[in-house]
Amino acid sequence: MCRDQKLVSRYYNREEEERRIQEGIYKEIAANTKKEIVIEMYKDNVSLEKISNYSSLTSSEVEKIINDYLAQKESN
Repeated sequence: MCRDQKLVSRYYNREEEERRIQEGIYKEIAANTKKEIVIEMYKDNVSLEKISNYSSLTSSEVEKIINDYLAQKESN
């Protein structure tokens, strides 16, 4: 084993890496769920202010999600 590989294995923590991966997956799922909720509320004609309040997102974040949805809808 070369010296560099020994250094990497010494500082690599498999459990910590798996925890970070799981955390990233959960954050992605939560973000996607929040986007779906924003879109459904928009479809139900809920005001942007209420969507922002209920989703804990800023108005600009809500607008971006809606604009991305509308752009995707137009391209299909």
